[in-house]
Amino acid sequence: MRQVLVLHGWSDESGSFRALSKKLKDAGFDTLDIWLADYVSMDDDVTIPDIAKRMEEVLSGLVAAGTLTAPFDMIVHSTGGLVSRQWLVFYDRLRKPRWLKRLVMLAPANYGSALAAKGKSFIGRVTKGVSNGFQTGTQVLNALELGSPYQWGLALSDVLTTEGGAGDPTPTYGEGGCLPFVLSGIKGYAGILMKIVNENGADGTVRAPAANLSAYGATLDFTVNEQDPEFTPWTPRDDLAPYAYQALADEDHTSIKSASGDQTLKLIVQALQCKDLKEYRAIQQDWSAATDALEVADDPARHRFFMLNTFVVDDLGNPVDDHFIEFYGPDHETNTAPMLYFHDKVIRNVHQNSTQPGCRCFYLDRTELMDGFYARIAGNAKKELLLSISAAPPGPNSHYFSAKDSDSQGFKSLHLFDGNQPEGRWLRRYSTHFLKIIIPRRPNEQVFRLTQYV
Repeated sequence: MRQVLVLHGWSDESGSFRALSKKLKDAGFDTLDIWLADYVSMDDDVTIPDIAKRMEEVLSGLVAAGTLTAPFDMIVHSTGGLVSRQWLVFYDRLRKPRWLKRLVMLAPANYGSALAAKGKSFIGRVTKGVSNGFQTGTQVLNALELGSPYQWGLALSDVLTTEGGAGDPTPTYGEGGCLPFVLSGIKGYAGILMKIVNENGADGTVRAPAANLSAYGATLDFTVNEQDPEFTPWTPRDDLAPYAYQALADEDHTSIKSASGDQTLKLIVQALQCKDLKEYRAIQQDWSAATDALEVADDPARHRFFMLNTFVVDDLGNPVDDHFIEFYGPDHETNTAPMLYFHDKVIRNVHQNSTQPGCRCFYLDRTELMDGFYARIAGNAKKELLLSISAAPPGPNSHYFSAKDSDSQGFKSLHLFDGNQPEGRWLRRYSTHFLKIIIPRRPNEQVFRLTQYV
């Protein structure tokens, strides 16, 4: 008998998935055995690794008893995406043969949620925690907060590897592993009180690029040559990426749990029926084309978006909290129009992570980048996006970069708009990007001196 495990999200419970379970049965999965999971997400001391560890204990007991048979599939929602990925990396990836066959993610917060910081706030404790001793799951929300160190670590465990490798090189997804599918809405909440949290390109809780499992990473190192920093892309951990992802125009973060649209249910069934890698790649191409077709230039809600997570450290490995990142066109010294347009229209939000201030999350409108920013670059100047970073001195005895003033900074081309060189477009639509920036820390002369004894 085919078996499917369903994992809910933060502050939710298994009962939310009874409607979806019935629809799957009615769709012809009469031999489907569905398990509805419940886990603690609202107690402040519980972490996502805690949940995944207990999940492994429960699943191992059921498999040993013959009650649960492997391989099986999973359907997860919201925070359930992080729980399932944590379990995959630290437990199921070590098995031969693997237990999980297909992973269907509904509006997963793979790379965070803008609402996580609100959940940790006083208002969050009053509105969400009143029935739980005013606890809201601080540790879980820390992991969910945009740009969190947890997300960096998890991405480097299951989808990416830095140059030279990091951790266990065993692929998490693909042949011999599981096949991941992601569906997320771009329709905001309709309720009057909930409209305040809506963002374009999001489902009211999770942004489309934060849901998509596909991610890209790179290291930007200014320490060897400040004028021409070294840009080193990270490598995918498997050859399956980019993963199957489709954005849905008519689903929000809540409605997708019950597959309110007929198309949503069809896509879930399609994912559960996927037999092999050949079929998976065909699904990935179809879903990608359907997502691209949603773009409407004059409707901001239907623009294409991406996220850029930055983490700035010095060459000693210390996080640099007090820094400033700006974006420019190549002709910025004589033409300020592209820069002004970028900061007004392309950047939709910037979030500084509360647990690691050296981390930032930029939410960027790719449609405005392509159609607006590049259109304002004058004449024959190269159509490219430049990033600059400046950092305040850490104290009176040291500074960053070669210059000693507070305006010391470095520049780097981050995105090239050239139809003949698509590989120059490191920033990809509907995706999250991790950029580790290393800047040189220069101790002043008085920090260490030698005087010859006479």
